[in-house]
Amino acid sequence: MNALPRTPFAVKRRIFILFFATLISGLFSILSNVNCAYAATGIVQFSVAAPYQFGTAGSYLSDGNTIAKLFDGDLTTWWDAPAANGGYAGVDLTVPAKVTDLLIAPRTGYTARVYGVQIQGATTSSSTGPWTTLYTIPSFPPMYSQLQYNDIPINTGSTYYRYYRIVAANTFYGSIGEIRFLGVASSTTPYIPVAPVVSPLGGKYASPTKVTITSSTTDAAIYYTTDGTVPAFSGGVPQGTTQLYTGPILATTTATTTVEAIAVSAGSYVSDVSLPAYFNIGAGFAPTNGWFDTSGHLIEGHTGSVSFLNGKYYWYGENFNASGTETELLGVQAYSSPDLLNWKNEGMVLSTAAAYKIRRPHVIYNATSSLYVMWARNATSGRIVIATSTSPTSLFSVATTTYNTPAGYGNNDIDIFKRLRIPRLQAR
Repeated sequence: MNALPRTPFAVKRRIFILFFATLISGLFSILSNVNCAYAATGIVQFSVAAPYQFGTAGSYLSDGNTIAKLFDGDLTTWWDAPAANGGYAGVDLTVPAKVTDLLIAPRTGYTARVYGVQIQGATTSSSTGPWTTLYTIPSFPPMYSQLQYNDIPINTGSTYYRYYRIVAANTFYGSIGEIRFLGVASSTTPYIPVAPVVSPLGGKYASPTKVTITSSTTDAAIYYTTDGTVPAFSGGVPQGTTQLYTGPILATTTATTTVEAIAVSAGSYVSDVSLPAYFNIGAGFAPTNGWFDTSGHLIEGHTGSVSFLNGKYYWYGENFNASGTETELLGVQAYSSPDLLNWKNEGMVLSTAAAYKIRRPHVIYNATSSLYVMWARNATSGRIVIATSTSPTSLFSVATTTYNTPAGYGNNDIDIFKRLRIPRLQAR
């Protein structure tokens, strides 16, 4: 029997090279899909999927508030580090990339714990760095809103870092709700489109209102819902009542319209869901109707007052937790508004820790101390509560709960005013 002819070595080598190149190409394609790597334009959001997270292990009192809470998409949960100082959490971008913005949501009721947080970058290691501090969040200004992301620009200069992290301010145990990093990426960096922004953010309007939706990932298609369901996209197509955004939409119904949106790139890479925007179209507020904030919840501003500070109106009142009784003893809730009609929930600014009932909160700015001062009635003892804060919506620090008037009395239905110094006219 004749032997089969041998394949020349050069041909074998060519076949092997082609096979190896095909294998590598296939693996790269698989890894690219796993890492969400695609060629997007504009700003992107770097992936916070579990494989890319790193940080201080454990949590305060082992209560489960680990670094994973920073990336779970839930603005009501928070990260609590196991120790008061030195806790950190961040994201491995897998390759160097340029971060341009940090999105940070404070822990509800603990806005001040954002102050002093450091944003750092490193190129070598997520554990040993060395770390470069890119920014330290100041205490005042600016102010940081609760239950939403606050955008902080980051300047990395000409350096691209692979690892980005936040380091908790000293004595604060972390106590941050959520973080996200935005920036410019290479095609191999794991990322998704930036969550869309709905504008305006919601509110009550007397006539139909035009609503626009945008994403800073400029090649992304935007999909939205208006019926209160969460927009969804899978298998290359929108799901349920999710529809493609092609231009401004009109909020027209007299019932509440909830607008939520997602951005989709390359037909499969889906952003986080936007903050919901609630629109109610009709005549203005009526005393017989419930009054809702811009997030669609009843305003908790009982026995309150309105202050005009820094070009905005601020409403401070008791929080009854949607109850008709006065047994919750929660404390003082704050709202802000540009027009006295549309009120944004700024969260709890004073907690009584169920120790006493509080009434008639009033806030005024003290230019001498650069502090915002709250006067209120301690309804349990009949005395006066005095508390201070560095901003209208930060947590107020209680100075006393038992202050008496100079005549030795407490207070009941109080008000507060600021004396204006008017220059005296000189006689001619």
